[in-house]
Amino acid sequence: MRHILALAAAVGMLAVAAPASAQYDRYRYDDDDRRWRFRQESSINAHQAEIRQRIRFDHRRGFLSTNEAERLRAMLRVTERLEARYRRNGLNFAEARDLHRRLDRLEARVVAEARDGNRWYG
Repeated sequence: MRHILALAAAVGMLAVAAPASAQYDRYRYDDDDRRWRFRQESSINAHQAEIRQRIRFDHRRGFLSTNEAERLRAMLRVTERLEARYRRNGLNFAEARDLHRRLDRLEARVVAEARDGNRWYG
């Protein structure tokens, strides 16, 4: 019985630690400055690719209508244009955080649109 409890505690700690460690993917340690820097390029591009793939998948499965999918793609393009404007002078931490927040809101909207129940087949 003690072994089962120890195993359950270990699994519980891993379940809590895994999401916390995923946050560190967005940061890297800069040896020159001896401080943590935001890893913006890969994480923002990956976030955009995930959203684009989710829109495509939900549209193909019929969870999103063509109009909904186009509207969501247009919102993603607006965020991509904003990213390009931010990158002209170099992307700083606040701008990268702003982009991630916008992408998080867009991702939540994609999920909400896909789950709203107005399925479209065709």
